[in-house]
Amino acid sequence: MCSIHRSKQSPTLRQAAHGIRGFTLVELMVALTIALLIIAAVGRIFFSSRSTYQVDEGLARLQENARFALDALQREIRMAGLYGCIRDPSKIQNNLNSDTTFPYNLKVAIQGYEASGTGPNTTVNLSASDFTASTTMTDWTPSLDGVFSGKILPKSDIVVVRHVSPTSVPIATGTAGAYFTATSVYMANLPAAADFAVKDIAVVSDCSAASVFQIDTRASGSTSGVNWVRLTHDNSAAASPGNRCPSWGTGANCDNRSYSGGAEIGKAMTTAFYVGPSASGKGPALFRLVLRAGQLSEEEIVEGVENIQILYGIDNATPMTGYAQQYVTAASLATATDWAKVVSVRIGLLMRTTGSVETTTDTGNYLLGAGVAAAGTTINPVDDKRRRRIFTTTIQLRNRLPST
Repeated sequence: MCSIHRSKQSPTLRQAAHGIRGFTLVELMVALTIALLIIAAVGRIFFSSRSTYQVDEGLARLQENARFALDALQREIRMAGLYGCIRDPSKIQNNLNSDTTFPYNLKVAIQGYEASGTGPNTTVNLSASDFTASTTMTDWTPSLDGVFSGKILPKSDIVVVRHVSPTSVPIATGTAGAYFTATSVYMANLPAAADFAVKDIAVVSDCSAASVFQIDTRASGSTSGVNWVRLTHDNSAAASPGNRCPSWGTGANCDNRSYSGGAEIGKAMTTAFYVGPSASGKGPALFRLVLRAGQLSEEEIVEGVENIQILYGIDNATPMTGYAQQYVTAASLATATDWAKVVSVRIGLLMRTTGSVETTTDTGNYLLGAGVAAAGTTINPVDDKRRRRIFTTTIQLRNRLPST
């Protein structure tokens, strides 16, 4: 007969078994509550840090974009009126067709266009529709050239700068031992000569005169050890705008000037700065139109430029001192004589972040161009959660400073 033996549990094990038990409901709820508080605190810190990072990053990019925009404007505007060593634009003989139109009017070194409803002691209320490119060129004073249609945003000013490239090439003697013929000009075959191409607008100048022409053909050669490049203006390329005077010294109003050693040739440069819709679709951006191969091409410079307001410093002294006595809008300057008195340019930029970075809505107004409302333009932007900043600079025109 089998017997079943049951092991007896020791008193110590029985006591341990009685000591093992689960959490009570109250203890579990307390633990969950503490855990949730910790998670909430960590989450709050995370989202606060993320929000602070977004604001700081947005502001840093805004400031970087502003520096880039101001640098582009300053570098170009300072060069306005550079035509070699001549200082009087009236001494320029422009041999182009359409020589007084927007891209080719080199006798006007700097020119502006004032947006309607802007200027001293005005408030401009921006709306969503103001970020669609305008086709109404009469919304600026004077009216804009049609080349801007569909490119430019309303309620921002425009500035146009004209000059000759700072990298010029001296003229040289060519095949007949002369510096030029009735249909061509010779320049030294230096590395900088490679920048001159067919259809480019070129300016040959010395200290007494300057002549503008479009390059029709380009050829290189050598005569008596002199390496040269021959630039013709005989209209053989049938380019636009073309040369009104294909043969200098013949015909009405054609160039009859002569150039000798010491004269130089540079490329004509026309640059227009304006605010347009960015290619990325993230809002407004600073653009420029640049004269290349006789035609204007568009370039986006930097995003985040919401509005530009421009004032022009006028020197009314006789003789001119090179320093402004007053600042006026482009609408106050009607003729080439008026623009010839401009010696400095004051630019106010309203910059904004490309996206929303704030937790609260921006309902503020921003004064551009001056320290008091009576002299500047107040911009009331769309109320959103972007961060905005004002940047102002005054640019002296180097070629309007008095000669010493």
